[in-house]
Amino acid sequence: MTVVDVGMIREAVLRGVGIAALPEMMYGAALRTGQMSLMMSGWTFPTPQLYAVFLSRQGHGASDSGIRRFSRRVDQ
Repeated sequence: MTVVDVGMIREAVLRGVGIAALPEMMYGAALRTGQMSLMMSGWTFPTPQLYAVFLSRQGHGASDSGIRRFSRRVDQ
């Protein structure tokens, strides 16, 4: 089965259709109540990478400097 809606994936797992790699916010309550169980404890999603490309600083406003400050904080 191929599905892109994480809510639908969660429902399929709850109905016993299979297993899934979901963000914790999607399974935390079900895990605590015993509706779901961990299959691969210790495994985590790879850290996503974020890229921003600025061709020139000319004509950039205050919002662009906010983007740069944010990207420096994320990169730490």
